[in-house]
Amino acid sequence: MTLDTFVKLSSILTGFATAVLKPQNDTQKLSELYFGVLQKEVDPSVLDQLNTTFLNISAPDQATVKAQIVDNTQLGPISKSITKMWYLGIWYTPSDPATGYVISSIAYKNGMVWSTMYAHPMGYSEENFGYWETPSKT
Repeated sequence: MTLDTFVKLSSILTGFATAVLKPQNDTQKLSELYFGVLQKEVDPSVLDQLNTTFLNISAPDQATVKAQIVDNTQLGPISKSITKMWYLGIWYTPSDPATGYVISSIAYKNGMVWSTMYAHPMGYSEENFGYWETPSKT
């Protein structure tokens, strides 16, 4: 699997455009970080099966990827771990979804869950301390 293939699959799994997951001027390099985690955590033969299955889908869309990958007993748990990784910055073990680890502080701060919720990570804000005391002008 290449980084570009990983980003294309991730785009379908997360619902975010590839340009969001791997921007042209990518200062955070999250796609590379997450791709490295996937390569480290998933058996190469299973990763090859995921790659082959995805590449064999002629016109990948959410319905087809769900049917052929997410609903697949072997590939489904990995696809769910990939999705959670992008949203939460945490790698959850496919065979034991209750077990996981925070990939890095950068991954945690940039988890897509925060922008989806219009929130910021617990313990992190770009605002000055005490900003919550002042009513918003919007």
